[in-house]
Amino acid sequence: HIVHMVLGRIYLYRRQFDKAEMHFDKSLKLNPNDADNLALICGSTALLGKHDEGIELFNKARKLNPYHGSWYYIFGIMGYFLAKRFDEILGFVKEIPLTISVDFPAYLAAVYAYIGDKEKAAYYKHLFDKTFEEKITYGRKAAPGEGLRWVLLVNPVKNDEDLELFKKGLLKAGFTDSGEAGTNQVNLSEKYEEPVMISPCFILN
Repeated sequence: HIVHMVLGRIYLYRRQFDKAEMHFDKSLKLNPNDADNLALICGSTALLGKHDEGIELFNKARKLNPYHGSWYYIFGIMGYFLAKRFDEILGFVKEIPLTISVDFPAYLAAVYAYIGDKEKAAYYKHLFDKTFEEKITYGRKAAPGEGLRWVLLVNPVKNDEDLELFKKGLLKAGFTDSGEAGTNQVNLSEKYEEPVMISPCFILN
């Protein structure tokens, strides 16, 4: 079941969504009670457009493993965000280290923008910019629209309406658009110094 989860995530980031969903389904059928596996799949399921199912998998994972690590939340909040359940995300924020991933502050900026807290949206946008420059561009000032393009690149959202929801929230939070972001035809060949950071992996200090 772990192999199918890994294959599913590979196909997800290649934007081969049907193959990704097939492998996630196989993984869940082979072992529906591996809490860590459920946590890893729940965010991917949400990105595929199955928001409620992603939330259910997240909550099942937490129930099966009540002593889970904080990394469960970074995958779980995807379902809540795309389901527009922004207030519920705020209940999880205290459980998640801000340095858990480069794009986490971007999520928070969009959440606060949607609920109308411009001050906190601007704070988390600034935090994202700082982390992006430190961890991704390695001191180079980001080009106009680069941060937005990168966030959409590392979050492979299947449905256009979900992608537009994400993009709109980021724009409301102060991200800029160069006109090259916001479709599923992202530039997967765009390079950074360390390709490992292209995925929303954990930042280990």
